[in-house]
Amino acid sequence: MRRRGASRVAMAALLGVNLVLPTRPEPATAAGFVEAYPVTAAAMRAAGPPYADWAADGRRFLLFDERGDGRAVEVLGDLADADRIAVLVPGVGSTLADFDRGLGGVARRAPAVQAGQLYRELRASDPAARVAAGHVVRRAHDHSVPDHPGYADREPVRRWQA
Repeated sequence: MRRRGASRVAMAALLGVNLVLPTRPEPATAAGFVEAYPVTAAAMRAAGPPYADWAADGRRFLLFDERGDGRAVEVLGDLADADRIAVLVPGVGSTLADFDRGLGGVARRAPAVQAGQLYRELRASDPAARVAAGHVVRRAHDHSVPDHPGYADREPVRRWQA
């Protein structure tokens, strides 16, 4: 009984120290992310059209990976100087091939079009604000893959996760 009481006192003391002196992780800086632009631009140029054209047009990407359905993160505005950042994550079924043209060829369903609209609306709502917007296209199975015999598409996902 006495040992249990001592454990509780020790636990309370440790919790109390953490409440008084909380530790915070160092925040990531946008400037560090911006360093990715030249690397992704080079990968896009190497991938050929249409991705090379996007890089040639001066579009800025934090991430580009054309494998499978593809993944990309494009930035609109000045990420390094932004006070407010908005990120658009399209729904299931979006692929890198649909990035500009839109799901099913419908332009309004294109992540690039939607992010452009979002960015313009952010700028219009407060022209003096320093804003940036980004949009993401990711593989549909980035989170987890069911491991059962009925899941037909798990092999490519396992290769990606490896």
